[in-house]
Amino acid sequence: MSQHSNFSPQQIICLESPQDRLYGSVIQFIEKQQSYWIRPHCLVTEAAIISLHRTSDVIIERHQVREAFDTEILEFWTALYDDSGEYGDNISGRTVLHRFLRNFVW
Repeated sequence: MSQHSNFSPQQIICLESPQDRLYGSVIQFIEKQQSYWIRPHCLVTEAAIISLHRTSDVIIERHQVREAFDTEILEFWTALYDDSGEYGDNISGRTVLHRFLRNFVW
């Protein structure tokens, strides 16, 4: 699935299922596990764009993610960045994220 083997820190990547797309930024590549440490930003579904700021970071295998292209993220660019100034947990976003990851076909 990966079109690029080593993404840079802060680069926006995508993990997609048949229905939904998870967008996040790379924190670090974990060489030993061949995985990325990713900070989720939003989940794009047919019905909504769901903010995932202040949820759990995730570790995802390198071959599962792809580069997010500028043209695909323009429509929800503002959802990728959190400028709310809030620091509390995003409990509803964390629930959505965990559900997406549990249902993802690995």
